[in-house]
Amino acid sequence: MDEERIKERQDSEDKRRGLLKEMVKTEAGRQSITRFRTVDQRKLGEFESTYKLASDGPAKSKSHSQVLKELRSMLEDGDLISALCIWIMTTEVVSELLPSKLGLFDLVILEEASQSDCLAIPALLRGKKLVVIGDTQQVNPPDSRDDFKQFVEKNLGTHLPSDTIKNLLPGKSIFHLFENIFQGPTTTILLREHFRYCSYVIQILQMSKVYAHCECCVSSRIIRDLRPRSDPG
Repeated sequence: MDEERIKERQDSEDKRRGLLKEMVKTEAGRQSITRFRTVDQRKLGEFESTYKLASDGPAKSKSHSQVLKELRSMLEDGDLISALCIWIMTTEVVSELLPSKLGLFDLVILEEASQSDCLAIPALLRGKKLVVIGDTQQVNPPDSRDDFKQFVEKNLGTHLPSDTIKNLLPGKSIFHLFENIFQGPTTTILLREHFRYCSYVIQILQMSKVYAHCECCVSSRIIRDLRPRSDPG
C-alpha cells in the first residue's frame, strides 16, 4: 500500500513538474520574442562576436582589457541586457562586465553560496530579488586575504553588528552571512529532495545525522542508484 502511494505521489509530482516546465518554457519564449524585436539585431551580433573573442582569448590587435571595455560599453544602454532573459556567469565576471546598477535584474540566483565569500555581494546588489543557495555543512571558502580582513574591520566595524562583521571576513561564506541576517521559515527554505547523491549516500547522511534538522530523501527517477565499489581503486 505504501509503495502504491509513493508511486502515485511520484507520478503526480512528475506531472506537476512537466506542466510547470512547459508553462515556464512557453512564457520565456513569448517574452524572448518580444524582447528581441525591440533590440537592434546588429548590436546583438556585435556583442556575440566580441564576447566570443573575450572567451577564446584576445586577438593580436586587441588586448583583453580593450575587449572588456568594448563589452562594457555595449551593455551600458541596457538594451542588450533586457533582450536576454537569463544571464549565467561567475560573480567575478558580473563585477567585471555588467553595469554597476542596483536592481539591474528582476532576480539574481547565487548557486554554491557556501563556496563564495562577501566579494559576491556586488553581483547580488544587481538583483531586485535574491535567491541564495548553499549547504550549511559545506566547507567554507579559503581564508587567504589578510588585507581585506583589515579593510572590513577598519571601515565597517563601527557600522554593522559584530555577527555580521564576522561573516563578512575572509574564510566565511556568503551563505552563512545571509543565514545570519535572514532567519525564519518565511525567508529560509530547506530542500528535502537531493538529486546529486545516490540513495545509499543519503542513507549514510541520515544515519550519521549530518543533517539532523531535516529529512533528506532522494529521487531514484532523477539519479541512478549506484552501488558502492568493493575495491577503493
